[in-house]
Amino acid sequence: MLGLHLQLTFIHWGWTTFIRALIGAVAFIVTAIIVLVSRPDGAAVAGGVASILTGILFGYDAYTILPSIRKSHTAAPTEPTEGI
Repeated sequence: MLGLHLQLTFIHWGWTTFIRALIGAVAFIVTAIIVLVSRPDGAAVAGGVASILTGILFGYDAYTILPSIRKSHTAAPTEPTEGI
């Protein structure tokens, strides 16, 4: 592999992955709702249900990514580093 995650240090890859999963979940669920409302035939219902399940899967992915982002955050020091 190219190791772009090591070369592009200005990108926070955890947040990038979280945003990808969140956008995927929202896009699949919105598309499924539009299909289920507009087309009552069997193929559309099957596609809508599959899209809802995929949206739930992307949402779960975003849910599992969030703790790893929070864990990597380090707290700022509250005491001065220099002696007083």
